[in-house]
Amino acid sequence: MAETDGRAIKEGDFAEIDFIGRVKGTGEIFDLTVEDAAKKESIYRSDAIYKPAFVIIGTGMMLESLERILTGMKEGEEKTIDIEAKDAFGPRDASKIRILPYSAFAKNEVMPAAGMFLEVDGKRCKVQSAGSGRVRADFNHPLAGKDVSYWVKVRRIIDRPEDKASAYLQYLGIDSTPAFSDGKLSIATKIRLDDKLKEFFDGQLRKHMQEVKEIAFSEEKQEGEQKFKDGKTEGNQQ
Repeated sequence: MAETDGRAIKEGDFAEIDFIGRVKGTGEIFDLTVEDAAKKESIYRSDAIYKPAFVIIGTGMMLESLERILTGMKEGEEKTIDIEAKDAFGPRDASKIRILPYSAFAKNEVMPAAGMFLEVDGKRCKVQSAGSGRVRADFNHPLAGKDVSYWVKVRRIIDRPEDKASAYLQYLGIDSTPAFSDGKLSIATKIRLDDKLKEFFDGQLRKHMQEVKEIAFSEEKQEGEQKFKDGKTEGNQQ
């Protein structure tokens, strides 16, 4: 773990946090990163991934109100905070409840039924009722209009450039082995990246890591990978 000297989180920092989000009043958990808590509350799922969430403070990767609370916290510190609906997932908006024809759902090849979550024109909605060829769909966020509370704990503030790059690429779904020296970030990935992906990752890393002046990508050799010499596999030459 990188040494932080007890410093507080500031905007632009890379960090890993644990959290448990609950609906105020009912205590219902709507999101969490802690496996033990999921088991204790009997909401554990074997297909879910329980690990600290990666965030870059001030970039909108989480609720703005939650980012404000995290700013100033130190590694290892934890808090429980209440957030009003207007600062959480927003108030409910009656205009986001729409009556749609069944044909709006035809491309999904799904027959709408009450309680289902579906997507229409790239927007997620909850079906409130369906019948007579019409569907009443709610496009509000499921937590709109609800006050929430969060327990949060700062697990790690990430300072070393190679650790920051590794954590961010992992967040984007890429396993990598970065190295950093004199402003140059060298990144070996486990999969081959095409030029468009390299350009995208290059832009994202430079945007969030001002210390990086140059980025070079390479493909990491896999253990047991066959090596070729003079057109023949080594150890199997005829």
